[in-house]
Amino acid sequence: MRVDVDQKFKLNISYSKMKRVKKLVLEELEGSFIDDFNRLEAYAQELRDSNPGTDVVINISKNALTEGKRRFLRMYVCFQALKSGWKAGLRPLIGLDGTFLKGKCKGILLVAMAQDSAKHFYPLAWAVVDKETNRTWKWFMELLRSSLELREGEGVTFISDLQKGLIGAVDDVLPKSHHR
Repeated sequence: MRVDVDQKFKLNISYSKMKRVKKLVLEELEGSFIDDFNRLEAYAQELRDSNPGTDVVINISKNALTEGKRRFLRMYVCFQALKSGWKAGLRPLIGLDGTFLKGKCKGILLVAMAQDSAKHFYPLAWAVVDKETNRTWKWFMELLRSSLELREGEGVTFISDLQKGLIGAVDDVLPKSHHR
């Protein structure tokens, strides 16, 4: 891009200035992350209104709030239809995993999946968090326990990659469940 500007307009612009201008132009065209995150709560409310019984939790940084700013920390979603499907007779086997988000917004996507009798995978809940730690997994597992009414995990088996933070979270939140 810098070479194009130099050739077309005969301007010698530094790389850093070109990068700043490109960022400003893209924000003008697409909107900024700030705009998107400010719409998250409206999106969450729309999910609740259009899917009564849906659990949506958004956490904002308390430190940023004291400074008068809003900083997204994490978000959890479990649709009512998915909760109903779980209660209607999915196998009591839940897969847990986390994966990196590699787009413009970094983070970790945590998911809970189940399987129906035809061996089709069935998403139960998902969350976006800043890091994959014992604390974030515990937060996710507490919300999942509440959404699916798992009590202490009696009769439920969890399958995962045995990530350190996840093992402790399952043991703490659902002590009577099995974990493989």
